[in-house]
Amino acid sequence: MEWQFWIDRGGTFTDVQRTVYETVREAAEFIGLGGRGPVLVGDPKQIADQLEMWQDETGIDGFNLARTVVPESYEHFIDLVVPELQRRGLFRTAYEGHTLRDHLDLPHVPNRHFV
Repeated sequence: MEWQFWIDRGGTFTDVQRTVYETVREAAEFIGLGGRGPVLVGDPKQIADQLEMWQDETGIDGFNLARTVVPESYEHFIDLVVPELQRRGLFRTAYEGHTLRDHLDLPHVPNRHFV
């Protein structure tokens, strides 16, 4: 019996909008660790290569990361992958402002609660 599982990746990639899995195992291997998105595996340069490729091919401006192990997954990404992305000019090395509004170049809202 053929079993198909469809995942809508919401335009994650420009050339593929849906993936067909013919077995439960194929679907589980894809979504088992990272949720509904692809799982990246490799050394820091290989991970950065994949992220850079997606950015170049799709024009995306950020990523949502999912962890497989807490807190190690985030720590490894920050300590190992972020410096590689920074060397490539793909990740900030510093912020110019002090607030999220500064970082996003948004105007400051007056504090209505100040007495």
